[in-house]
Amino acid sequence: MTRSTRWLAAILLLLPAPAMADCAAGAAPSYGDITYVAVVQSSLTGISHPWFAFDGTRRPRFGSHKESADASLTARRAVPFVGNFVAAEPQKAFSAIVAVLEQRRFFDMRMTAPYCCYIDGPEDGVTVVRCGVTTTLGTIGKGGEVRLDDAQGEAFFRLEDELRKVIFAQKWTVPNPPPE
Repeated sequence: MTRSTRWLAAILLLLPAPAMADCAAGAAPSYGDITYVAVVQSSLTGISHPWFAFDGTRRPRFGSHKESADASLTARRAVPFVGNFVAAEPQKAFSAIVAVLEQRRFFDMRMTAPYCCYIDGPEDGVTVVRCGVTTTLGTIGKGGEVRLDDAQGEAFFRLEDELRKVIFAQKWTVPNPPPE
């Protein structure tokens, strides 16, 4: 190795290396990259099926702006309380939801195409945005019907149950001003 090559190698080692930012090309996406989550449970099947919609958004730290979040809840039926709410601690609520998604391995889940059709059933969905990609798992959607009675369906229902518990365990307040 020549003297100039050693100098060049030493300079390159001392230069700060650019770190892979969240969602950078070639980086492995993580649950920490999630910026939006929607959890919806609704159905025309009757009063015993929960009907609520959670909507959460995380805005990552950018420049001098701190990370922030918003979380809202509309609850209508078969849940602990009813009405329109915003999270008292939106970052805590959002983080708790993401923790459940990670624990239940949301991005590894798949739903199975049905062997027959459902006449009526739950109309539930979980939508997540990570690195600009929207992933939705649901019981009825644009992609067609799915089996609900196999291992994949059962895993989805367990995810929903856990998400519902975490959502309704958060502190919620009436928005100011309340919606009309």
